[in-house]
Amino acid sequence: MNLLNNKKVTIIGGGPVGLTMARLLQQNDIDVTVYERDKDRQARIFGGTLDLHKTSGQEAMKKAGLLKAYYDLALPMGVNIA
Repeated sequence: MNLLNNKKVTIIGGGPVGLTMARLLQQNDIDVTVYERDKDRQARIFGGTLDLHKTSGQEAMKKAGLLKAYYDLALPMGVNIA
C-alpha cells in the first residue's frame, strides 16, 4: 500500500532536486505540483555546474529515467592524470 495514494504533493523549488523528485513521484502515479520562484529558466544568468556522482546523483537520475538525457547534455570536466 502506498501512503501517498490519492494524495497531492507540492514541491517548492524547481531545481535539480525538486524536479527529480517530481519525476519520481509522477512515475509512481502520484499527483505532484512544483512551484518555482523564477518565471523561466533564463531568469538567472549566472553559470554553474552540476556534479552528479555515480553512487548518488546519477543513481537518482537513473531511477527517474533521465540518465541518458543527462549524459546527452553533460560536458565532461576534470583533469586526467597519466
